[in-house]
Formats: sequence, C-alpha cells, structure tokens
Amino acid sequence: MSELGRLRIFKEVAEHRSFAKAAQICGVSRAAISKQISALEADLAVMLLERTTRHVALTPLGEIYLEQIRPLLAGIEEASLMVSQIHKEPSGRLRVTAAKHFGETYIVPNLAGFLQEYRELRLELELAERMPDMVREKIDILVGMSISGSPDSIQKTIAQTRYVLCASPKYLQAMGIPNTPDELSLHRYIAHSMRKPNDEIIFANGKKIHVQPYLRLNDTAAMLKLAKDGLGIVQLHEYMVKKEIKENSLVRLLGSFESAEVPIYLNYQQQRFVLPKIRCFIDFISRILSASHPMGKWIK
Repeated sequence: MSELGRLRIFKEVAEHRSFAKAAQICGVSRAAISKQISALEADLAVMLLERTTRHVALTPLGEIYLEQIRPLLAGIEEASLMVSQIHKEPSGRLRVTAAKHFGETYIVPNLAGFLQEYRELRLELELAERMPDMVREKIDILVGMSISGSPDSIQKTIAQTRYVLCASPKYLQAMGIPNTPDELSLHRYIAHSMRKPNDEIIFANGKKIHVQPYLRLNDTAAMLKLAKDGLGIVQLHEYMVKKEIKENSLVRLLGSFESAEVPIYLNYQQQRFVLPKIRCFIDFISRILSASHPMGKWIK
C-alpha cells in the first residue's frame, strides 16, 4: 500500500479510536488495518498508537502526527474532488435558502428554465425570513438578505437597494403625513422583528429616530399587506414596494431623508474552489438580476 494510503488508514483509526471502525470505513479487514499501522510506525520508528484488546489511544507523538497530516489529507481530497468535478455537469443536492420576497420575485418565476438546463440537480429551496446556520444546516447558498451571513462563508454583494418609508393613502388621511423624521414617533410603525434594532430608523445623514413599534412581524409580505390596509407606516426595500408606489396603493414618505444604500448579499460555503452546482446557481442569479435590474444596481 502507498504511504498516502497508510496515512488515511491512520487518520481513520486515530479519529474513531477503533481498528474495526477504520476497517469498515476503508473496506478492508481489521488485520490489514493493523498491518498498515505497524508498517507506518516501523517507517517512522515511533509508536503512534497504544492499543489493547479493548482500547485504542493516541500516544503524544501520535497526537502531533495526526494534527500534521490532517490538512495534508484534506488538501489532497479537495484537489481530487476539484479535478473530478471541474468538467462535470452540475449534479447532486443543492440547498438554497432565499429571503422570502426575493425568492418569490426573482427565483421562483425563473426556476423552470434553470431546472430544465441542469437536469442532474436536486434543488431544495427554502423561502424564509431568518438567518440560518449554514454549516449546521448544510445550506449551500444563502441569497437575498441585507443582513450579513455566517462569518465562515464567502459573502458577495450582488445588488444595492435602500429602505423606503411608506404608508397607504387611507392611513395618511386618518393620521396625517409626517414631514420630518422626528414626527415618526407620533405614528404607528410596523417593524420587522428580525432587524436589530427594530425600534430605530436610521437615515442617510446618520440621524436616528427611536420609535415604539405598533406591530412587529417576521414577514415582509404581511407587513406590506398591513400597510396597504392602513394599519401603519412600514420601512421596506425599495424593490419590494416599487409596484405599490407606482399604483398609488402606498405613498413614499420623507424622500429627502431616506436611508443610505444597503447591500443585498449572496453567501456560499467557503471552499478552495466553487463546486459546479454552486457556480451554476450564482450565474443563474446573475442573469436574473442583470436582466431585470430589480434594485437599481447589480454588482457582478
């Protein structure tokens, strides 16, 4: 057996503290595992493992050796995967979590063409207004959020938008139109519960206004519906309310005081190379946003 093969066997034995388990994983006999470990120790002239009939443990030198070979083996495995995948069609399971409104507006209407093009993909798409743990939940891509994702992921700004304050004509007729940011404290404010803080409105000039939310929700579609029904003022992304403002079912407020631009992110798992299934979905999002210019500025 090659030296690399012996290193892999040692790693399995060391991590599972079991010759039997390593034999099962490697698909060889327990005797073959023991023989290769003995050969490795003979080549190194050190004892890496202490073993009895019931117990396997690393020696101090074994602990050091394991920590040194782990990145080496990981790098070899990743390089092998990269070479084997680079010319393959995107395939396998692709788990995507998208901000609900973003997904409903830009992803879902275009999915038929995407899945027709990549027939070997098994897409699992979650539309949600939450920040998932990408590693623990094994999510490949997180897209459409304006809140930073996991610090362990690759994060790209795919577009720029801004928050817009608006309310229905019905609400404004009953409660009056705020002419300055300070007057917002006198109004009913419908807040998104995921924003931190959600009792504060920040404007482009840095001015902050504290408000006492009349309602807190975790769904932008519900916020939009309640605003149109006249329950209060909402602050939503510009692309979310563009249609309603054009149709006059919502009125844009305090236009000269609006927020600074905010980014829309795409996150994916950090790896040395981007798997074909992830790359094709990123390209898919790129084509959609480039064609529609939904937020005014698409960033490649």
